[in-house]
Amino acid sequence: MRAGVRWTRILGGLLVLSLGINVFLSGWIASSWWYRFPPPGGMVERIASRLSADDAKILRSAFAVVDRERAQGPALHGRVVAALRAEPFDPKALDEALADEFAGFEAFGRTLRGALVQAAERMSPEGRLKLAEEQGRPPFPPPP
Repeated sequence: MRAGVRWTRILGGLLVLSLGINVFLSGWIASSWWYRFPPPGGMVERIASRLSADDAKILRSAFAVVDRERAQGPALHGRVVAALRAEPFDPKALDEALADEFAGFEAFGRTLRGALVQAAERMSPEGRLKLAEEQGRPPFPPPP
């Protein structure tokens, strides 16, 4: 009987430790996902500073639509936070808010991709070469 109690405590402790590690890793993964989409304005200005005036203007105008698309992100995230705080908690509302937020991430990615293609199509060959050099660098600073 005494040995059974000891094993139960050991297994219970391992379960608590495992849950703690899972919560930590889940938070880390979630924060990594969130920081994948920082404001592109800094990146655009960094790249534009290395381009000719005409190519920089093309890049900025192509990415203006990206800024407008990104402006919708906080509202989508606010719905997720509101669903988490709601009492009584409604899992369906949270699921819908998360689905909308992830759809927003996908739409943002499509807009970003389209802006880059549009800008590259209109830029000079020299501008595209500088853009290619920038693609070899990490586009965003690491998350804090």
